[in-house]
Parts: sequence; structure tokens; C-alpha cells
Amino acid sequence: MKYYHTMQDLASDCGIAVVKSILLTYGRYDETLLTDRLQHLNIDQGLSLLDIEELLSIFGIYGSNYQVNEFSNLNFKTPCILVTRRDGINHYILDYGKQNDKLVVSNPAEKTISYQSFEEVRDIFNGFAYIVESDDSKVVLKETSATSENDNNSLSFKERLSLFFYDELTLANSLVYYFFYSIFNCFSKPRCKMRC
Repeated sequence: MKYYHTMQDLASDCGIAVVKSILLTYGRYDETLLTDRLQHLNIDQGLSLLDIEELLSIFGIYGSNYQVNEFSNLNFKTPCILVTRRDGINHYILDYGKQNDKLVVSNPAEKTISYQSFEEVRDIFNGFAYIVESDDSKVVLKETSATSENDNNSLSFKERLSLFFYDELTLANSLVYYFFYSIFNCFSKPRCKMRC
């Protein structure tokens, strides 16, 4: 997995920065769409974990927010956004997982990705996390494999038609999945409205 790192522009932009990094990681970043969606949110004080969950789901990346009592319960197998303390205020960092007994951390307040010990991250962890659980990458994979088979990038009418219907069906399935996913999550657990 390639590790993307986005620096925050303002003190309250750490949420936007980690969202952008996750979108880049999964090949879903669209600046126009992200900017449009951010304009519909009240982000003067930063994004909440709920805002982050909803934003990422628009791009086909699904996950959940958790209150974590024991930092060791996190498995770090998929990217996760951790709420941490920085200068006495809440701050988001993105953890990509483990590499050589270190955690790969993208901290939007820093210039580069860092490799930190489990203890270093645990000591600043504030007890809340968003964990990526799935992404709907079928459309991207299908288009990539179809175009790579044709060297001149010209698909036959039949191939274009099948891709079109595949894309439409996948989009419809994603919307149905998201609808039921949202309803289930709405009733299954308390939501974290904390803002960073």
C-alpha cells in the first residue's frame, strides 16, 4: 500500500487532510466533489467523526466510528483515523498500519509520514477511532483490467456497453448497501459527535 500524506492548511483542517489522504490511498480523490461536499458542512470548528464517516461513504469507502477503551484492541490492519491530543486539543492522525514493529502515521500537522512506536501513539490517543472496513473498488478494478487488455485503449462497443451496465449496477448496489448500512448504524450504536 502506498502511503499518502496531506498537510493541513489551518489548525482545524486535520479532518479534511486525513480524509483527503484516505481518498488518495483508495484512488477515490476528486477535488471538485470533495470541495462541494465540504461546503454543505459546518466545519468552522473542524470535522466530527460522523462528518468523516459520511464524507468517505460518498466516495465508496465505508467504516465505523468506535470508542476504544484499550488501545491494544485496535488491530491496525486497515487505515484508521485516530483522535489524539495535540497542544491540549483534539487532533486527527491517520494510521496506515504496522511496519517493522512501528505504526505508520500520517499526522497532518507534520511535513512527512512518521514511524512511531505503539507506546508513542497510545500515549496521545484520545479513545476514539474511525476504522475503514470496506471500499467499493469493483468498478475501478473492472475498468482497469478491461482497458489494460487493449493496448490502444479502444474498447469494442460490446465491451463499452458491458462496462456501462456493470458501472450502473455497481453504483445502484452501492447506494442500496449504503442505505441499509446507514439505517443499521443509526440504530445499532451511539454516534460520536466530537469535533476536532
